[in-house]
Amino acid sequence: MGLSAGLALIEFSKMHGCGNDYIVVDGRELDLNWSNIALKYCERKFSVGADGLLVVKTSDKAPVKMSMYNPDGSEAQMCGNGIRCFTKYIIQNEIVEYQQNGLLIETLAGVLTVYPHKNSDGLIDTVKVSMGEPVFSPDKLPVSSALLSVPKIIDHKIHVNDQEIKISCVSMGNPHAVAFIEDDVDNFPLDTIGPIVENLDLFPERINFHIVNVLDKTKIKARSWERGAGLTLACGTGACAIQAISQDRGFTDNNIDLYMPGGKLNMKWEGIGTSVFMEGPAELVFDSFFVVNT
Repeated sequence: MGLSAGLALIEFSKMHGCGNDYIVVDGRELDLNWSNIALKYCERKFSVGADGLLVVKTSDKAPVKMSMYNPDGSEAQMCGNGIRCFTKYIIQNEIVEYQQNGLLIETLAGVLTVYPHKNSDGLIDTVKVSMGEPVFSPDKLPVSSALLSVPKIIDHKIHVNDQEIKISCVSMGNPHAVAFIEDDVDNFPLDTIGPIVENLDLFPERINFHIVNVLDKTKIKARSWERGAGLTLACGTGACAIQAISQDRGFTDNNIDLYMPGGKLNMKWEGIGTSVFMEGPAELVFDSFFVVNT
């Protein structure tokens, strides 16, 4: 395929974890505007379409670094479903060696440990991730000064479109607001409420918003609105935030199954001072290439 001067073919993999889908690129030897590439190629119907762009970069803290770009071009601190796909990508493409006992990956949220699992065909099918310790302190989210006087943001009342919603907040390297509701989450107007909550003045860096049904002590059902991405079929850091808040409040045990529209995640947390562990699938959809300006 002949290309005009100033253009280059970039190989990528399309992957998903519980329906959270990504474009994954090895960018270690590429100097490109990844924000612009995310804006162009994550757009659905007009391009490849994805919830985000994951880029493999070099690191002086771990074997590799994962950079994640939202469809609006903003860079995210972390992505739980994304890091599982990223792990599968770097192992299957022999960027790093398979290490069943743990592999380090640098992110903007810190260096995280992932535990890949191979199936009988020798392919990575699931990945467990040590997602880090949840942080409840409001100044670490961050939030506006109006909420800094409390040790935790629990059941803070907000009013959106004539609805009163009680939110509880935590950081998993990125900020999350969680609302526990009685009505089925499937019937909640998340497509209209989500963007309003994301952009409330309370949250100077915007926020991810999740609505939750506690089914019993070991099962939760949830839907997510992600900042910079909108409605998604799953949110890994959001799942950790939901588990941390629900367990801290006594709603659930320390080992739960969390059901999102895209699938099931297993969540484990031993409590304050420990990391949340998330385990779920990572799937390759297809390999292809796109054209970029160099």
